[in-house]
Amino acid sequence: MKKIFFLVIFNLCLPSKIYIGLQMLDQIGIVDSETFQLEETINTDFNDISCMDYTSEISCNMVDGCEWTMDMCMESGGGMQMSNNTPHFIAVDDLNGYWFVTTIASGYIARFELITNEFIDKIFVGDSPALLTLNKK
Repeated sequence: MKKIFFLVIFNLCLPSKIYIGLQMLDQIGIVDSETFQLEETINTDFNDISCMDYTSEISCNMVDGCEWTMDMCMESGGGMQMSNNTPHFIAVDDLNGYWFVTTIASGYIARFELITNEFIDKIFVGDSPALLTLNKK
């Protein structure tokens, strides 16, 4: 009985949110689960490199996701035109107060603070990270 009471109080204090990857916009949408209203958007613009920073063909072609075209270094296009990061999957760690997002186009996993949605840090893992799971132990 005490456990049910605690869960009810917890849910009243912290409203439920739905986290949505807005892939083509490089954003995460945060939606109120009761009203289905978009409350906030979070940019995933934390790339350290830009293809436009490379001025030689050799250095451009050595960077993953860049290609030399029309005498300049540009983002490589593929079949599906994705954004720079393309947020793909979101996992919420309510126990420790974080949420994580994988960015399939740029190869990062980023960590945000659960209550304020403030960006904390990122790690480059490469190779198109898609799905993510949390070990609650």
